[in-house]
Amino acid sequence: MLTIAILNTLIGRFGVETLAGYGIVARVEFLLVPLVFGIGAALTALVGVNMGAGQVARAERIGWIGGGVAAALAGAVGLVLAVAPGLWTGLFTRDPTSLAAGALYLHIVGPVFALQGLGLALYFASQGAGAILWPIIATLLRFGICVGGAALVMGQPQPQLGAVYACIALGMAVYGAVTAVALWRGAWRRKKG
Repeated sequence: MLTIAILNTLIGRFGVETLAGYGIVARVEFLLVPLVFGIGAALTALVGVNMGAGQVARAERIGWIGGGVAAALAGAVGLVLAVAPGLWTGLFTRDPTSLAAGALYLHIVGPVFALQGLGLALYFASQGAGAILWPIIATLLRFGICVGGAALVMGQPQPQLGAVYACIALGMAVYGAVTAVALWRGAWRRKKG
């Protein structure tokens, strides 16, 4: 939420209508959280039980399956809205600037929702494994890329909204990738996080 709050401030420099468009589509990300949370809550318990029973390989399999389902669901939402952004933005505004800002976000960031869903689901699963160091590092990297990158873009003489959105997409991609690579590299087997 802190990431989105700071991005609101930065994107607000493009004007009220653009900020409204971003605000409309940023809510999609908020709506994906409960969707993934439903999967994640089950992952925390299932992974925890299996880790406690010493069945690490099974716990990892459960994590991958749950992460895959979350990625598929979040990714499907992202892809549908990337192709047809008006399905969402049209519910809230008719302002052309807001619609264009929202559509641009969904075109750039929507396809990366799958990695955001994967990372979030594996974060919950990592809680069950007692190994949350890498998901926390991934969260901090996401924040740094999104906010730091957007601040750098806004510091340019002629900042581009698409470049700000690209920072958001890159942050989401890194979040999902770092969390997944940590699991793949055996973070749960070491349980130091």
